Amino acid sequence: MKMYQHDAGYEFFRCQAGALEDRVYVHRLVYVREHGFDALEPGDEIHHKNAIPWDNRPSNLEALPPDEHAAKTRQMQKEAHS
Repeated sequence: MKMYQHDAGYEFFRCQAGALEDRVYVHRLVYVREHGFDALEPGDEIHHKNAIPWDNRPSNLEALPPDEHAAKTRQMQKEAHS
């Protein structure tokens, strides 16, 4: 299985089942491996605490609801540009 890298730096695998194709992001796989599926609420997104999308160490990942993830991401971008 080949790993790819998104333009923004996120690593992923392409998965295909018949005519359907999807991506599975490495940070989600690492988070689930470390914490289990039960640690995720429906819709949770995996946040990179240090804003480095290829840093998939378990200690750098946290599950957040989409609105909280978006707010943290905006805050980190704001801090990086100030």
